[in-house]
Amino acid sequence: MATLNIALQEGFDGDLVLIKVNDLEVFRKDDVKTKRLLDLAEEFERQVPDGPVKLEVLLPKRNLHGKTEVQALQKIYVGISVSVSGPSIDFIISQKPFGYA
Repeated sequence: MATLNIALQEGFDGDLVLIKVNDLEVFRKDDVKTKRLLDLAEEFERQVPDGPVKLEVLLPKRNLHGKTEVQALQKIYVGISVSVSGPSIDFIISQKPFGYA
């Protein structure tokens, strides 16, 4: 099994956030807001099978939807942000943890 670390980062402003991993809902929270000093709203981890993992993010109040696939081996870090220029949901995949003060 691998560990998927998910960080909701920039651009969240009172949002209802739904996250699915391999079509199963693993996170649901309303009123998610980014803390400006940290550029972080929420962070959590889930165990997932090794190999390709489908990740889907929905913000129903904004009618936004994003998805990506990651290769989960050991521990993988996924940063999720809401871009105001799109608007769209952006993903950052990393083998190293994100730095939050």
